[in-house]
Amino acid sequence: MGERDTAAKEIRSAADGMSRAGDVPEWFDWYDESRFESFAGSVALSVGKHTQAIDRLAVAREGITSVKQQAVVAFDLALAYSNDAPELAIAHATEALTLVRERQYLTALDRLPALESALAGTSWAKELRRRERELLAVG
Repeated sequence: MGERDTAAKEIRSAADGMSRAGDVPEWFDWYDESRFESFAGSVALSVGKHTQAIDRLAVAREGITSVKQQAVVAFDLALAYSNDAPELAIAHATEALTLVRERQYLTALDRLPALESALAGTSWAKELRRRERELLAVG
């Protein structure tokens, strides 16, 4: 079983544990529902389950208050939408780029190459580059 499969299994286990009060490890106190959904959405995205990722990331987005984490979730949503709804991918990427500009959270930009790759060869790739230049003043 690969790392992604193991992560998916652990997410299911953690979700089961969260549903039973007091049945989660001590270290798990960092995760609230929103952070957990963000992580689970990211894992779903990494195994190509884009619809599941969108569902989980949408839940995460509703509860996350950290601007930095909002940027990460917005980039993940952009990637999740990149194949089937590139216009939504651009909208989420624009949101993420705006948040990064406001808070200078460069770690969120680690997700940008995957989005650029997913949109490569489409007219949306050009639009993404334009928004990167406009919002981050790069390139």
